[in-house]
Order: sequence, then C-alpha cells, then structure tokens
Amino acid sequence: MEWKKVSRNTNYSINRAGQIRNDKTGSIKKAYVNRQNGYLTVDLYSDNKSQKVTVHRLIAEAFIPNPDNKPCIDHKDGDRQNNKLSNLRWATYSENNSRFSTTGVRSERIKVTHYTEIRKKRGGGHEAWGQEDQVLYFERIKDAAEYFHCTQGNLSLMLKSGEIGRRGRMRGYKFEYCK
Repeated sequence: MEWKKVSRNTNYSINRAGQIRNDKTGSIKKAYVNRQNGYLTVDLYSDNKSQKVTVHRLIAEAFIPNPDNKPCIDHKDGDRQNNKLSNLRWATYSENNSRFSTTGVRSERIKVTHYTEIRKKRGGGHEAWGQEDQVLYFERIKDAAEYFHCTQGNLSLMLKSGEIGRRGRMRGYKFEYCK
C-alpha cells in the first residue's frame, strides 16, 4: 500500500483508502464523524496542539492534482462519508453547489404527514398524536419551507429529528425524506 506524507503535518502519512498513520508510532488514526458537518475528521497533533482535518481533504491534497488551484473538494455522489478516491474531485464553490437547488447536500423529495391531535378532557393539553389525516409531498426543502413559511434550516432540523412537530406552524407535522 502506497503511503504519502501529509503536507500540512509531516508526522503523518495517508494512503489511497483514507487511512492516516502516525509515522512516529506506526498507529492508524481513527476517523470520527463531525456532528456539525457530517464529514469524517481526524485530529492531527504537532507540538501538543491538535488540528482537526477532514479525511477527504487529506486524500485530495495527497493524491488528486489541483492544477487550477480550486479551493473545494466535491463528493461526486453527495455522500460526505464516501471518501473513495474515485468519488472526490477538486471544485470551485459554485461547482461544489451547482448540483443542488437547496441549501445542503440532500435535494430529495420530502413527505410531510399531518397527524390529528388527541387532547385531554376539559381543556387539558396534548395527550397523544392520532391518525394521519393529510399527506403532502414536496420536490425540495425550499418548496416545503415556502409552504410552511419557515427557513430551510428549520425544516432540515425537523428532517433530522424525525419527530412530529410540537409547536407553531409545524405542530402535528412529521417530515421525512421519500425512499
């Protein structure tokens, strides 16, 4: 297996499979998923200071030529955890986002289901969610955000949580990506 020195930290080497090796100890670093952005990330140490670096950037810097000096690395299939060399390419910011008509990576169809609400007797509060009473479909997050008069970020959070909305315009609605 071919190992190349990591340009930003010479204590480490990387191979085409995305494994990062500490050259001093010979151990392989374990990548973790960054919760904020969904990319596989590793901590590289130099002089007792850590630097968080995405694995796809390290692979691209080591194995993919960048003659046009493009700033971004694009995952061709949109999967942020697929760091195969054949799935990565250098791109400009606009090329990186050109495939997507929405903010973020996913631009799949969305199913929105509304549930009836069962309330406690005598003006009490919420007891449970009942049956489905309406199903809506949207082609993009942007379309659903316009329909519900909210931001795409709010809808993205609802899609991630997979729960039925409890307040405001989204009360009683469940958002999910179509399969």
